[in-house]
Amino acid sequence: VTLSLTACGGGGNSGVNKDGRNAKAVAGDFLTSYFAGEYDKAVTYCTDTLASSISDAVKDQDFDTEEIKNAVMEMSKNTKVTIGNVEKGATKNDCKVDYELALPDSSHLKSQISLKKIKEV
Repeated sequence: VTLSLTACGGGGNSGVNKDGRNAKAVAGDFLTSYFAGEYDKAVTYCTDTLASSISDAVKDQDFDTEEIKNAVMEMSKNTKVTIGNVEKGATKNDCKVDYELALPDSSHLKSQISLKKIKEV
């Protein structure tokens, strides 16, 4: 996943872009919005290609029943996002942020999200 942002701000966890947002905050806002089902908000952080893919996937969701759809959305909304550190070696144009998802079934998934400076936002 590649998100657009003004800048990663360099290495470490405190890199802040010109509007005061750091890479951890941008990654957290995207992931929280996405898992809350707030796709219109989530896509504002994405490249056009990823935003289009997310929009298409949401449109193409086909559930057998409304009950299944509601169960899937409830599970997604109950997924907790914890943002970790910005990977060492980050630059003002490119960085990776660690995160962990705590799923409603008590399992955890650790991953990383890439942020790249695409354009001034």
